[in-house]
Amino acid sequence: MSDKGDVYYCTWKKTEDGEFVGWEKRRPSLRAESESANELMSSLGEVIGEYYNDHEAAIHFDPPLRSDKDHDELFVDQLVSIGWNASFWFRPSANDAFEGGRCPSCGGGLGPRSSSPLIVDSFGAGSDGAFSYQSQELPSRNMPGSLTVVSDRFLSRLTDYERSTFEARPVTWLENRTHRFFEVIPKSLLPAVAIRGVDTAGWRCDRCPQRTFAHGIDLGWGVRVVSRVDQRATKSKFFFVGVPTHFKVCIPHARWRELQSKPGARKIVFEPLAVIEEGECDRDPWLPTLGEVREFRSKHGFKVPYKRPD
Repeated sequence: MSDKGDVYYCTWKKTEDGEFVGWEKRRPSLRAESESANELMSSLGEVIGEYYNDHEAAIHFDPPLRSDKDHDELFVDQLVSIGWNASFWFRPSANDAFEGGRCPSCGGGLGPRSSSPLIVDSFGAGSDGAFSYQSQELPSRNMPGSLTVVSDRFLSRLTDYERSTFEARPVTWLENRTHRFFEVIPKSLLPAVAIRGVDTAGWRCDRCPQRTFAHGIDLGWGVRVVSRVDQRATKSKFFFVGVPTHFKVCIPHARWRELQSKPGARKIVFEPLAVIEEGECDRDPWLPTLGEVREFRSKHGFKVPYKRPD
């Protein structure tokens, strides 16, 4: 029996009749058919959840499940950002994780990572990696950044060059643990950009540099965008996109498949990375303040899309 919340690797196709058909790669008899991509995600999740008795199953499609191909030109580089379907908390060390402390308004970390190790007090089981949920809500024991930790087994699968792109700092467990995990601290970061003329969703802090944005359902909520100029300048096929408080590990899609097929990559997942020409980049998209977003949500709830004031 699989762990609760395990990742199930699936694939799919669209028939001549326009139906979406998907199945688990490991056991192709576990399949479902639906009229839309969203319905397939739900129906295949039910089939797999019932079979494995895992009703927190994470269905991961390779290639990504999309209803159309309007944005295929953004993904011709075949790059992805990787992550894990697991999370951790480092509350005992949350206040001193960043050199500048924490913003009193948004709660985010200020400056680069400090020299102090993360003291992890909660970690999802059965995974070779995890991320922390960044929270903009105080009190300060909530997470000041979305950081990444990986197991020694995962590190052993990386090449010497891949390992050279980041510091692997041992984490400290609040309670005794037999497994060894390390925080991933990038040595350099590429900035995420927006696509000029495309609506963004996100917020900015009015007291510190913290901001976050994405293009939502237009590209997929987890999809990051980078400039081709920046990406080529890295001269690397293992790099990081974002800021010290929130970044993603990025690699070629073929490398993800290679890692996923070997031990040491439990619960690993990916999202496509969009690469655009410099002329298409918006490096400073307009964003509402966190306070403006909170005020709008208190009036309209979460089902109404945020509207920019006239």
